[in-house]
Amino acid sequence: MVTQPQFKNLQGISNPSFLNAQIKVIKEIPLTTEGFLPEDGSGCIVGIEDLPDQESACVAIATGDVILCNLNTSQMECVGSVDSGLSVMSWSPDQELVVLATGQQTLILMTRDFEPIAEREIHQNDFGEGGLVLPNA
Repeated sequence: MVTQPQFKNLQGISNPSFLNAQIKVIKEIPLTTEGFLPEDGSGCIVGIEDLPDQESACVAIATGDVILCNLNTSQMECVGSVDSGLSVMSWSPDQELVVLATGQQTLILMTRDFEPIAEREIHQNDFGEGGLVLPNA
């Protein structure tokens, strides 16, 4: 059975002329089905990345879950979770690395297979090798 492509209008929230286009919906995977987002619409996606070589999309949610959605099977897998929540997810251009900013103001650098490489505080207490250096007053 062949279905007609579905189109949806997108409108920018603060500036309607920002995004006034029609897009073709190829696959729709509701994150509410598996309980990753609440059904009342109060959840927040902080990052999404298409991973074509894995035929998946990676979605980061403000509550801290990182979900891998297989676009062929519609299966979803939580590949990691951060207790303090997430504020952003960003992938490198070659999609070999991903960085997550957490609710505790830390950055987590991981491989494409979600193996942690490094974790650092965003706001450092010390500066340089020996700490804060002040110029002569």
